Amino acid sequence: MRADQFQKMLDLTADALIESLPKHMPAGLYREFYSWGFSHENPVRDAWLQTTGLTQLVKLTVNLYEGLAPESEMQRLVEYCIPVNIYQIYEIVSDNLALGLAQRAPGDKTFAERRGLLLEFNRAMEVCLQDLTSQTEKVFNPLRSLIEDISSATQSLSPHKHMVLMRTYLSIRRPPSTKELEYAILPLLMANIEACVDVARATQNYRLGRMIQHGLTQRYRGVTGLLENRHLEVSERLDLSTNAILVAPIVANFISGLCEEVNPVDNFQSVIQNNTLPEALYLVALLIRLLNDLGTGLIMQSPEERAGFFDELRRNVRPDETIMSVVREAVQQHGSLLTRIDKDVRHGEFNLAFFDLYSMPSVTDALDTFEERIRYYSQLYRESRVRLMTLLESMSLTLKDERAGAIIHRCLVFHERLYAHSFEEAEGEYAV
Repeated sequence: MRADQFQKMLDLTADALIESLPKHMPAGLYREFYSWGFSHENPVRDAWLQTTGLTQLVKLTVNLYEGLAPESEMQRLVEYCIPVNIYQIYEIVSDNLALGLAQRAPGDKTFAERRGLLLEFNRAMEVCLQDLTSQTEKVFNPLRSLIEDISSATQSLSPHKHMVLMRTYLSIRRPPSTKELEYAILPLLMANIEACVDVARATQNYRLGRMIQHGLTQRYRGVTGLLENRHLEVSERLDLSTNAILVAPIVANFISGLCEEVNPVDNFQSVIQNNTLPEALYLVALLIRLLNDLGTGLIMQSPEERAGFFDELRRNVRPDETIMSVVREAVQQHGSLLTRIDKDVRHGEFNLAFFDLYSMPSVTDALDTFEERIRYYSQLYRESRVRLMTLLESMSLTLKDERAGAIIHRCLVFHERLYAHSFEEAEGEYAV
């Protein structure tokens, strides 16, 4: 797609988000700020669209659909995906609440509040998704005391970028108070619930509607399961983490847009009933979960490359080191190879390969466990990818149509490329 066409789709989505704000977010200074941030009045708009994930979301949307429908239908497809893309913008906020919950940092004064808030938020989202209502004022009134001391700006992966935008806004608009801008968890979480319920409502009458609604619910159950259960079997942790990453309902939404809304496939129900499509969606979610936690570089290493990499790590270990300091030093040399591990260690996030290594008294034991997990997950990735390709081929034969399978495959390849970059680069910032 040409750059001008992509910009048109990006502007279309940003404008729709602005228009949806009165429905999703309570009135107040933060809603005014958010509307301004996505508007052309914002002199640093491009940076804000990148920081909030909107640029990459539209890039993913176009990437998944391009060539699978006539060019004249692309705008219709992008419009169909606007509700789910708006929802994902707000979902980043609840993701950010989980920063620091896997490993409490010294001086973290809001750890208990964030954990309690996230658990209550997940329960509230489940209730709202069950009956497709969103009584957000009723939900959040009891939680206000947990929210008031949590900064939405600093509780993020890019606090500096958030603060730059706020300072830009303040220099132009000069509101009487600034606290509402920095401590904006409440309006953002309220918008998160409203936007999620909108997605479920908008898709409920489609053949994939029930799968989308179930996948959204599983996202919040998965996060709750990880928060409440520190000691899990590998298979249990992997399953909860796979559900928590939101891939299955998001990709199902994309497929629904093309194969149910814009250009319907006659026998689409058959791949739902024979479980081919549900299994394929679960597998692509699992694969992207592994990419998200380990990174493309570690996943794709050959056994010989992996053995050499870990031998080098062991040679450079000093007796007084911890596994965290080993990783931080290795990042300086190996760059994007360890970028996903580095991100999760730095921000105290849950990571399939690293979640309990902090507490191991021996750095040697921690490295041995880390290597074993990378070996296991790399093998699982290869086997699951082969299985996914087989399922996609079978699904295309059944449907006599390759487009649903192409969307799933493209989504995987998009993330393989994405997670090959550092999370601090523009090309590596986004995650489903």
